[in-house]
Amino acid sequence: MARTKLPKGGSAALQELCRHGELTRRELQGLLEVSGPTITRVVAHLDELGLVRAAVVGEGSLGRPAAAISLSPDGLGVLAVSLDATSTTMALASLDGTPMKEIEVDVDASVAYDTAIDRLAEGARELLDTARTAFRAVAGVGISFGGAASFAEGRLTTPSGFPTWHGRALAADVRERIGLPTFIDNQPVGHIRAMRWYNDQAMDNRYLCFADWGIAGCSSTGDPRPDRGVSTGGFGHTGGRLSGEAQCWCGLYDCLNTRASLRGLHSWGVRQGIIPEGLHVLEIVTALEADPRGRKALENAAKELVFAGIDACRVLGIQGYILAGSLFEMSEVARTTANDFLEKNKRIVAGSFLPPNLAQRGSMLSAIAIAADGMVLEGRIETMPVHD
Repeated sequence: MARTKLPKGGSAALQELCRHGELTRRELQGLLEVSGPTITRVVAHLDELGLVRAAVVGEGSLGRPAAAISLSPDGLGVLAVSLDATSTTMALASLDGTPMKEIEVDVDASVAYDTAIDRLAEGARELLDTARTAFRAVAGVGISFGGAASFAEGRLTTPSGFPTWHGRALAADVRERIGLPTFIDNQPVGHIRAMRWYNDQAMDNRYLCFADWGIAGCSSTGDPRPDRGVSTGGFGHTGGRLSGEAQCWCGLYDCLNTRASLRGLHSWGVRQGIIPEGLHVLEIVTALEADPRGRKALENAAKELVFAGIDACRVLGIQGYILAGSLFEMSEVARTTANDFLEKNKRIVAGSFLPPNLAQRGSMLSAIAIAADGMVLEGRIETMPVHD
């Protein structure tokens, strides 16, 4: 593979094509707010790289043919990694999120860090073998991490459910092993990035709550730059105390993570004798919904997350609140409860759930978007040898 520089404005054009699908040259020009000659040059360069294709769709101004621009199916690939405390999935996909190959990798919070790097590198090489004949170029590797991580530094931070991995430069270590640009971010920020790449709604002034194995939150200011515009905080540790019933990995007791996360609900269910140890996420939700006490716990978790999010929006001066993560995607009880309370408080905050296209493949799309934002920062892609 060879490192190839993208044309100025090229990554922005690719992002608009991901967000809107097929666009005419004039539509793309308007979205990018550039001149006609500029958009012609950008499209020509991307076409030369095999990343986009143009098809005549009718007659344009002055009787000239109007061309529709779209992403090439075999143009730009991405290696995506969804890594959380209980499981890891890796995938090869096109930049628009279309999956080509997916594999499960034996990596979770119990696996030693060096062993995890070995297994991630092995999985990446397997996917890269497919990519060499499927795509003309690869943007890089994106890791959507189920814990605290810094996109700017490419390393894991604290606190998280991976205590033995803290401070490790995971992105750099994977990059060193496979030779591809690698980028990492935590899952909620990855979802904000995915909404920027795969949703045509404006992402300014929004707060996202991610309720999964853990609880996290982040706000979006609408700044489109990959290294700006997203702010994280200690949302999952809201309400934490120095003593109490259940201790979080942050060291505090009875914070949102212990009360409203799937990990916290699982621990509570085990203590109550409702569910056994060792269940996967969907099994946890199913077991809780089958028991009256479990359904009540899911309702309370949803209520707490809605009210905590409304408070965060008030403090930050944010007008939109988005609920995401497995709790709301898998539990009808939690989703219905949250929806009812969002409706009751709609005059305070405009609440919603993750768009369906992101909810269905949120973790993978967030990983793809992390790699795409890394590509924007570096301004380069990895091109493959010419293939038929």
